[in-house]
Amino acid sequence: MLENYSVEAQRVVSMAMIEARALDHIRVGTEHLLLGLLADDAGEAAEVLRAAGANLTSARHKVVEAVGAETGSPSSGALPFTPRAQRALERAGRFSRKERAPEVTAGHVLLGVLDVEGLACQVLRGLDVDIVHLRDAVVAADTDTDVGPVDAPPTGPMRPRCPSCHASLEETLAEMQIPARGERGQTTNLSVAFCAACGATLGVMRLQG
Repeated sequence: MLENYSVEAQRVVSMAMIEARALDHIRVGTEHLLLGLLADDAGEAAEVLRAAGANLTSARHKVVEAVGAETGSPSSGALPFTPRAQRALERAGRFSRKERAPEVTAGHVLLGVLDVEGLACQVLRGLDVDIVHLRDAVVAADTDTDVGPVDAPPTGPMRPRCPSCHASLEETLAEMQIPARGERGQTTNLSVAFCAACGATLGVMRLQG
């Protein structure tokens, strides 16, 4: 599952397992992935989380409140992931491929965690973190990392992305002709440009004729 993960992203997942064991939990959920992200002090994802109002100590308390005591005891081997945590890691890979990134980063893992609406999001809301703004901050931080330092000249032309889901419009831009009814009952044909990934409307043009 962790193929093509960056060293930082692999470290985050390892820390998530450590956090789960420290709490005597028998599975690794999205809440533990969140703790793993926060535990990686030097990571950019942790920095974005702290800026949004989350910190490791408070998040641990919220995880204990949300999960409570689990029955059984942790195995001596690797702890299994919950289905939602597995989906979060799968989504991280999808985000990486959508951006055509060379590897899955900790930022992609955080995006995956936010995308599946698991206990991690419940914990973040309990810390008064705005999930929508946090996601935007993660995407912005990831974009800044891709383009390099602010003073550095761009290495190539900027590729257009959907303002809603940030998918590459080279792959998702679509067009549809839709008839629209006017105030007097007349019909006008409109050409609507939209993102096929999320359905966001990007532009509307009246067709002649």
